[in-house]
Amino acid sequence: MRINLRQEIYSYMHKSIFKIMKKTVVMMLVAGFMSFGAFAQQKRDFSPEKMAERKTQHMKEKLSLDDAQYKKLYDINLKEAKKKHAEALEKREKMKVERAELKKQYSSVLTQEQLKKWEEGNKPRGKRPQRGK
Repeated sequence: MRINLRQEIYSYMHKSIFKIMKKTVVMMLVAGFMSFGAFAQQKRDFSPEKMAERKTQHMKEKLSLDDAQYKKLYDINLKEAKKKHAEALEKREKMKVERAELKKQYSSVLTQEQLKKWEEGNKPRGKRPQRGK
């Protein structure tokens, strides 16, 4: 009789602990997925103005800039960020032209079926955030 009671108590405790652990794991998974979804939805701003602002703010924190210095450095950083942004856009356009030329050369050698297969293999994989737009 005593052994049966002990077994019942252990069995009850085991079931209770298992239920609690199961609920905890489920709650942690739900919380993890929710936080991942929120993180994935954050959109980063790569405009020249934001880039210059971030860089100048970092300099202000590290170098203890006064307001006049901050303004002058912001103007310098903004000019540089706009220059880099324009260069990136030019580079992107140049790459588009080069890809079109390459496709034209490939199409003169490959059959329609081969060209289609090549294009399928070179499609962009997934959605990447567009920088600078």
